[in-house]
Amino acid sequence: MASAFDRAAFAARLATRRLGRTLVALEVAGSTNDEAWAACAAGAPDGAVVVADAQTAGRGRLGRVWHTAPGRSLALSVLLRRGCEPPALGLLPLAAGLAAAQALERLGLRPSLKWPNDVLLDGRKVAGVLCEARRAGPDAGAVAAVVGVGVNLGQAADEFPAEIAATATSLAAAGVAATREEVAAAFLAALEARW
Repeated sequence: MASAFDRAAFAARLATRRLGRTLVALEVAGSTNDEAWAACAAGAPDGAVVVADAQTAGRGRLGRVWHTAPGRSLALSVLLRRGCEPPALGLLPLAAGLAAAQALERLGLRPSLKWPNDVLLDGRKVAGVLCEARRAGPDAGAVAAVVGVGVNLGQAADEFPAEIAATATSLAAAGVAATREEVAAAFLAALEARW
């Protein structure tokens, strides 16, 4: 079955020059970051994006599990090949976190950041960012990075797993209706401006 991610709606909102111009939309992925690394190994260009309707092995920083509500969360990873020299890579989690917060600000929200990778609304986690870097390319001399972002969009408070129910929130719980395509395009525009 095909992904429910609306390519046309995404393309209509995408205001980037590099990021998101190549899109892989999956119904189910273990992890969009893992899929982005596979795309990297297969020669995907700088800025290639992987989205999934659902993840079965989504992860956050320090090996934590990232819960993805099928079709009601954004699970997105973007491959970066340019600007990934080691001195600059230390800034990538900061740039990605700011980009995620700015994407939510464009929806009229007032997010805060809990460095390095959590985006909060009223003290509850609404989004998370995971940045990974590896040597990539035919000679393994170049460094590439993958930025994964997960955003809770449509979950009601009682739909979060018990272990995160007290600390998680969603855009819907904050009174904002937004599509995955809208949030994805806003995140990529903000990230491209910073990277």
